[in-house]
Amino acid sequence: MHVLNNPYQTFFFTLLSFFLFFRSPNPLDSGPSPVTWPKYTEQEQEYLVLDVKPRVENRYQAEKVAFWNEIVPEILEFAKMERNKTEQNTPKDEL
Repeated sequence: MHVLNNPYQTFFFTLLSFFLFFRSPNPLDSGPSPVTWPKYTEQEQEYLVLDVKPRVENRYQAEKVAFWNEIVPEILEFAKMERNKTEQNTPKDEL
């Protein structure tokens, strides 16, 4: 049997145990912990950073994700408009 003699080992073991048993890192009464992991919502997009000092942050790498959420849809819309223009200007027997 492995002995948890490090506070970080105990913390991570507890988080893992809660997640495996309750399907959440915070059961209804999880007792005192260094940080409370809030429920994820689309609006707040909070997540738990497991570091020397655990903390809650939000919008994980938003500037990097913006490419997929903003720029790629614009490129796809532009391509669709160009395809529609080409189809409209091409005689039906050439399609």
